Amino acid sequence: MDRTKEYHALMAQPELDESLLGFENRLRGHTIVFVPGFLSDGMRVVYFLDQRRYFRSLSPLDVDVKFADIDGEDAPEKNARIIHETIQHIPGARPIVLFTHSKGSLDTLHMLVTHRELWNRIAAWVSVQGALLGSPVADFIVDDPYLKGMAGVILKAVFRGSGKALECLHTGLSREFIDEHQDTVSALCGAIKVLCYGSAISGWTPLGLFRDRMLAHDMPNDGLMPIEHTFLHGADVVRNLAGPDHAAVVMAGGAPAFFDRARFSRALISLALRREKVDGHSD
Repeated sequence: MDRTKEYHALMAQPELDESLLGFENRLRGHTIVFVPGFLSDGMRVVYFLDQRRYFRSLSPLDVDVKFADIDGEDAPEKNARIIHETIQHIPGARPIVLFTHSKGSLDTLHMLVTHRELWNRIAAWVSVQGALLGSPVADFIVDDPYLKGMAGVILKAVFRGSGKALECLHTGLSREFIDEHQDTVSALCGAIKVLCYGSAISGWTPLGLFRDRMLAHDMPNDGLMPIEHTFLHGADVVRNLAGPDHAAVVMAGGAPAFFDRARFSRALISLALRREKVDGHSD
């Protein structure tokens, strides 16, 4: 289901709108787990900073916040184990909202595909600009032996990561994983409230070089991810064709320069929590 109009309506609401109070009360007793993306190791302090500050301010409502300590520069299989362990340490009675970005969404998908026993603990999964079907930027690097080798050396020397992190973002490998686990992914989107957000930016962005390269192939994108690559079949979607770039949703420094990340996250989680079930009945 396309939830774009509802998203824009929520983003336009006044800060003191009664629906905000209703949203905060609905989160009572929940744990929000943030999962960062590629190259996040050197930016842990600022990654999801505004979102974490806001949701921690709801601690009087028994809202808890966790940050999955993944290695954004390593393979999804390794990070899936870390995300699984993060969830395992959360008391079983607490509903969990997963809020994931970029490659963190791919890492989370790997975890959920291999751990169906956790599905009943997940109240909602919000995937933001998720690298679910890979990125042509990764294709450009991985398909060039010289660039692939250089990137592998940098990832290992600077980020203590692995070239597998880039390889898993290749569109071919990402689609292979989705195709291999198609039945499980379909079941996942029926059992869990999944909301996928994708955006495209047309104005200035520090990611303009990559953005323009993809636009030349008729791929509206956020500077790193084509908008259509961020969606799972069966999930609710938000297509923001006048949206922020790949960085602005999680930290300062992207475009637009002034982007309300707390309001953005509230809107998406609110949409996800009130998603209609497959049988057509909402919670």
